[in-house]
Amino acid sequence: MKKEDSGRYLFRHIFRKKFLKAGACIGTLALALSLMPPVSAAAASKGASKTQLYTIEGGYPSTNSASKVISYDIAGGSAPEKIKFAFHQKNIKVYVNGKRKLTVNFDYYDRYTQVQFFRLANGKRFMFLKTTGDNADGIYALYRCSGGKFKRMLSQNSVVSKGANHRYIDNIFVKGNRVYVTYGHMFTLSGYTQFRYTYRYSGGKLRRTSSNTKQVNIAYQTRPTLTTAARVKLYRSKSTGARYSTVAKGTRVKVLAAGSAGKRFWLKVKTLNGNKTGWIRCKDSYYPNGHAGTLFKETGLAG
Repeated sequence: MKKEDSGRYLFRHIFRKKFLKAGACIGTLALALSLMPPVSAAAASKGASKTQLYTIEGGYPSTNSASKVISYDIAGGSAPEKIKFAFHQKNIKVYVNGKRKLTVNFDYYDRYTQVQFFRLANGKRFMFLKTTGDNADGIYALYRCSGGKFKRMLSQNSVVSKGANHRYIDNIFVKGNRVYVTYGHMFTLSGYTQFRYTYRYSGGKLRRTSSNTKQVNIAYQTRPTLTTAARVKLYRSKSTGARYSTVAKGTRVKVLAAGSAGKRFWLKVKTLNGNKTGWIRCKDSYYPNGHAGTLFKETGLAG
């Protein structure tokens, strides 16, 4: 593992303890050799809806015959269904009471799989399927479970994709009828960055409550103070096409919020002297500016 990668994984561990202690811990990257008993992943959240967490073996280099079966009431009936996860080197096939209902293809050599089931207060059921491999890249998808079928509602690519690499969903937990999703992406703007959005279920969809969030973590800090590594353009809003000001290299800024628009990531900052406040736009691809491709001295790129 590269030095930058090891630091990123340490960041993920620290962030879970400090920022997501009320949520469902996704777990460390390891090869799970057997089906673990379900545990309550939302016990720390008062009033949180029921959650069950399973860690299971899957993906490369497991054999084509590897499979695990769990019992869970995904249909909301009187008895739980038998859900079988059949693992192959290229995909996972999911069967409900003997009938194949879902096939998830791998993008990478995935070697670790976690399945998490959620039940909202209104009775709606969801399954979060996570497969990880090299650099923790893989599949991160949230499915609605209804009538023994699975409909994908969210993935690691649902919010932003421009200028981002190593896109994950780090954490999901539910409370009442709301779903809290923490994304973790490697941005050319700010390096490895985590930001949390809140969703509510309505009309058969999970709808984001806002395009902005104050729950953002960069360089081991929540809403951190950072130093610009290059001259930075500021925008009054995420929708405007023209900058209104600039911030000089070496300026200390406070991150106030994160936001997304058109698959692009933005950060709202304020200079410490208070003279300027505005949004910084993430560029579409990696670019050199003298500091590992990011706009802040405290951050860098990995992988």
